[in-house]
Amino acid sequence: MTIAEVADFLGQQVCEKAGRQEDLKRVCYGTEVFLTLSISLLVILLIGAILGMFSEVAAVSIMLLLTKTVVGGPHLSGYARCAGFSMLLIVGSAWLFSRLMLSPVMILGLTFVSLVIVVCWAPRSKLPDMYSENQTWARKLIALALLAGLGCLAAFSHHELWGYLFLGSFLSIWSISPVGTEVVKTVEKITKGVERE
Repeated sequence: MTIAEVADFLGQQVCEKAGRQEDLKRVCYGTEVFLTLSISLLVILLIGAILGMFSEVAAVSIMLLLTKTVVGGPHLSGYARCAGFSMLLIVGSAWLFSRLMLSPVMILGLTFVSLVIVVCWAPRSKLPDMYSENQTWARKLIALALLAGLGCLAAFSHHELWGYLFLGSFLSIWSISPVGTEVVKTVEKITKGVERE
């Protein structure tokens, strides 16, 4: 049984009990997204716990998801492809960040790059007119405030958790840049080629 089949079953049950058959497609889709994200997040956190980095991986994951809801970003097709790339990106970045000693100047530099990306490319959506001009600027301002705050806290606070929160936000912002988008497209092409063989 696939996640989509489970989501369809649960969606049908919810709509029948609520008497809202007209919302069936929307409820099934929302249930599938919720199940997919939940399973992926649990696996990512489990890997983080196995590596002794539960709080670090949790901080990166939570902030990446929160930031992505504001700025959007590219997606990979297929659950396994998306989950695998997310696990590699989140756990790998958290592990690498734990090994690097980034100076406040380096963190502020990454913050500046992130702010430029937000101004130029946020929010990112598949639909060209998904957001009105006011919504676009509101999302930009939220992302700018979030990044500026996290960047300063990561650079000047003596608590390393701020660094991992900043990392999660940075990864989400990086994914909407032309470089991040190309990386996602390349992963999509490579993994689709492997899938066919």
